[in-house]
Amino acid sequence: MEKDIGKRSYVRVPVVVPVAFNVVDPSQKDELVESIDKGTGLKYEDVEAYSRLIMEKHKLQETKEVNPVLLELLVYLKRKLELLEQKLEGECKLCFEHRAFTLDLSGGGFSMHFEKELKKNVLLDTFIDVPLFPKPGIRALGKVVDCKKEADGYLVRVAFEFIREDDREDLIKFVFIKQREILARRSLGKA
Repeated sequence: MEKDIGKRSYVRVPVVVPVAFNVVDPSQKDELVESIDKGTGLKYEDVEAYSRLIMEKHKLQETKEVNPVLLELLVYLKRKLELLEQKLEGECKLCFEHRAFTLDLSGGGFSMHFEKELKKNVLLDTFIDVPLFPKPGIRALGKVVDCKKEADGYLVRVAFEFIREDDREDLIKFVFIKQREILARRSLGKA
């Protein structure tokens, strides 16, 4: 299952994004990996069908009159609203008990500040809310590799135990974009 993912997966960039997670019983690991591997049902596969509905409703001709990026954005927003509605109604399949924010992020894992101690080697079902249009975020199985006491909580480092390869690639792209932004800000500050 473990692939050679290269050094670029371990470039950590200081970036703050929401992360939600549940502590996982080790006996549920295989079932969770299978669920993550299948996908979470949060893909936007209905862009084509949704775009046809929009074109029919507004009596538009072909896609020349409709920007495909705009259609994907509409589907993305539609799905986000559906998830929010499910959560409010208590039907959310991907509801997480704990919430935090990342301190840094890479294709290999992340660190976060959390108010409670998490023991080393504890498995976490995580959802990282990175702005990766058209994805609503990335779900992965993480493993706590370190947890250090701080004045106002704990610094927790998490390595990905399982993440879909396309999600890892998207996460790495996001990390490199953030890294370029940081370098650009630094160079502007020095000029």
